[in-house]
Amino acid sequence: MPARLAAEPVAVAKWQELVPLLLSIGTLTKGDGEALATLCEVHAAAQACLLELRAGGAVLHTDLGGVKPNPAGSLYRGLVALQAQLMGEFGLTPSSRTRLAKPETKQEDPLAEFLTGAG
Repeated sequence: MPARLAAEPVAVAKWQELVPLLLSIGTLTKGDGEALATLCEVHAAAQACLLELRAGGAVLHTDLGGVKPNPAGSLYRGLVALQAQLMGEFGLTPSSRTRLAKPETKQEDPLAEFLTGAG
């Protein structure tokens, strides 16, 4: 795990959740650490924005009595889009799993090989 993640407990938790999962589905290599760290950081930032939206609401009241959209809303939408893109790179969405699916290995049939002269 890259040292920079230690500053964000949510990112660390996401890393610890994803590493075993990605190893089990075969989409994680040693060279993927930085990309996975970025996914974990984006997840943490999106969660922080979501908490801000829940606490402050979709609109903020200005000092002059008006209202304006909470900037955390657009930031959250952007982070979720980036997170979905990064998740796709690791096969963490249904459509990306089909795209990243490993080709089936053909089982050898000794009789068929003998009969066709390949064996």
